[in-house]
Amino acid sequence: LGGCAAFDCYGAGPRVTNRVFRGRNWRQRPDLLPAMADAFRVMRQVHTALVLLHEAARLPLTPEQERARLDLLGGLDSGMDLTEADLMALETGPELKAVLGFFAALRDVPGLRPPRP
Repeated sequence: LGGCAAFDCYGAGPRVTNRVFRGRNWRQRPDLLPAMADAFRVMRQVHTALVLLHEAARLPLTPEQERARLDLLGGLDSGMDLTEADLMALETGPELKAVLGFFAALRDVPGLRPPRP
């Protein structure tokens, strides 16, 4: 799709179509467009957070930070099929905010930021 060439949703689009909406899509069912767009918006945030958490494994994390990283990964990608309601709860719940807090706490990790002049 054209949008897929413009940016990477890290698999959020296919997951919304195939898992959340069980193969139904807005092209066949235009009435699904608002719900699918909302689900995609949240799933994209989830998938972006997952990619960042996986990439954080390359950082020199303390054991506590590594445990927190793994806990966050497990909480966001537990392997369960998410429903529309699950996604809306994720959007307003603590999970995505915790990911932001995790990365904010990493600002002092050696080598993460260039030294100030």
